[in-house]
Amino acid sequence: MRQRALGYALLVATTGSGVGNVALRDYVLAEPVEGAWKQALEAQAHTFPDDVYDLTPLDADPKAEAWRAANWVVDPVANPAFIADIVHDAARIKLGTWIGAVRALLHTDHTARLKALRVPALVMWATQDGIFLRTPDQTGLLASLDVAVAQCRTSACTSLPQSQCRALAMGQFPLRVYTSERYLRSTGLLTSIEY
Repeated sequence: MRQRALGYALLVATTGSGVGNVALRDYVLAEPVEGAWKQALEAQAHTFPDDVYDLTPLDADPKAEAWRAANWVVDPVANPAFIADIVHDAARIKLGTWIGAVRALLHTDHTARLKALRVPALVMWATQDGIFLRTPDQTGLLASLDVAVAQCRTSACTSLPQSQCRALAMGQFPLRVYTSERYLRSTGLLTSIEY
């Protein structure tokens, strides 16, 4: 298989490593995924996790939307209709995604790969992220990218002209990335999806 060289990178992230992240481990995976949801599904005679990948949080807890609205999707300045869309959509995400994505994030560390990045990168993150915090997550991400920039400037990076070796830190820009397809379509930000 022929490898393609990337010309640019867009990183939508707030960390280079999810290893040991307390919020993911304790506030998402331990409870509710492997806590209340697991207990409820096992009471319904499902083997966890083997039998539950195609089920949703609503199968584990019929009040999953109300719980999520009160505890997870809390943003006092967001449009209530947008919040309602997130609550609705998240309650219908397959448990396989909740289990697999969180477990994978807790074992993923891209720190070394980010230090070796050799293309211009635009990095976007949430400035008020409650899961990946400013320290250590965002500062760790910036530290890795600083190494990449320094290597590029010292000509260790031969694939780019030196003029393209620069870093852009957006730590103070209040950017939010919305993932609800319905919301993006309603704002005109998304007109088509290509897979």
